[in-house]
Amino acid sequence: MIRFLPIILLLFSGLVYSEPSNQTIAENTRITHLAGGSDYFPRLLKLALEKTKTTHGNYEIKVKPWIATKQRMRKILAENEYFNLLWSTYSEAREKELLPVKVDLLKGLNQHRILLIHPNTQSQFDHVRSIKDLSAFTAISGAFWQDSIILKRNQLPVLLAPDLDKTIRMFNLKRADYFPRGVYEIWQELTRPEFANFELEKNLLLKYEAAYYFFVSYKNRALADRLTLELKLAQQDGSFDELFFSYPEFAKGWDSVVNNQRRVIYLN
Repeated sequence: MIRFLPIILLLFSGLVYSEPSNQTIAENTRITHLAGGSDYFPRLLKLALEKTKTTHGNYEIKVKPWIATKQRMRKILAENEYFNLLWSTYSEAREKELLPVKVDLLKGLNQHRILLIHPNTQSQFDHVRSIKDLSAFTAISGAFWQDSIILKRNQLPVLLAPDLDKTIRMFNLKRADYFPRGVYEIWQELTRPEFANFELEKNLLLKYEAAYYFFVSYKNRALADRLTLELKLAQQDGSFDELFFSYPEFAKGWDSVVNNQRRVIYLN
């Protein structure tokens, strides 16, 4: 479920944090991220920051609305303006623009895609066993999504839409044959009315490299260093997994991968 968060301000007391690079975080580490999407990522952010509050200093979190396309917002983030934290799929091209905090927020689940298809079309996919077989069908994807780059790189036909809402509407109009969705998101999406006309493809699982990270500006390395430490601490003490598996759609996605019975098609 997409939850829009109100602007919040969380202020805690602590110490000043100094990085080995001689870059100093101010008395309050100020983090501003964009509204929307699952509340998992803001909760994980806060959980991580709490890990070093007593040793690395105060923090503040603010939420701001989107004011442009994803592509434009990434450029704004690169300049460390308006907001200073984004969560997104990793790519080498994105790393040239933004500094990734290389702890996978989705524990590898973003590498796996299950397909949504139209009713009464399952038989058309029953014999798909390779990229070549899949190339007989057209995918739908977001214009600025990493999925689209990967599908194109593997010479799979793909129809692009400007955002998720339009992607759903275009798929409802049957402009494409399948809609790849992350195994961590598809289960919750299928409960939403806008997905009511779609069905889960039964046999296939697409897999490709798609880690999911926090990103900051290269002008804000101190924040990246702090978050890296904090996320690793959360992994070590089990609180990362506790939060992750408290989301039923994540737990079901994890189970669908660990106990996978589908044919896996590897994309590069």
